[in-house]
Amino acid sequence: MKIKNKILKDEEVTVDAIEALFKAAAVETDRDDDGDLVLLNNGIPTFVGIDVERKLLSFYVIWGLKTKLSAEDKRAFANKLNDNLILVRFAVTGKDLWFDYNFLYEGGISTFTLVNTYRHFSSICEEVIAENSDVFGKC
Repeated sequence: MKIKNKILKDEEVTVDAIEALFKAAAVETDRDDDGDLVLLNNGIPTFVGIDVERKLLSFYVIWGLKTKLSAEDKRAFANKLNDNLILVRFAVTGKDLWFDYNFLYEGGISTFTLVNTYRHFSSICEEVIAENSDVFGKC
């Protein structure tokens, strides 16, 4: 669904405003137990973080890795993804793989950029999870 592009001013970048934007763009949304915004696409939950002091917006997914993998294998897998894919950063955090993308919104950010970046981020996450089912456990 196409939405009208506008610039959100710094003070307009709030969880409620971003949730309304994504709902208008036909993206399923939810809130976790802490009230954090979660965007849902094909069973993949993307959390949205807003750091008001640093004017930083983050998309992140946390997905479990199979326990049979050694810590070294997990790091090698994340490094391979980082070497071959752009936009998304990958890191091992214990038994999980963390996928994230961070961007500044200082001076405003376009609604098109927010939605388009999420869709691209989400498609990369979905592709990585689907193509590496031997590596991933449960979300």
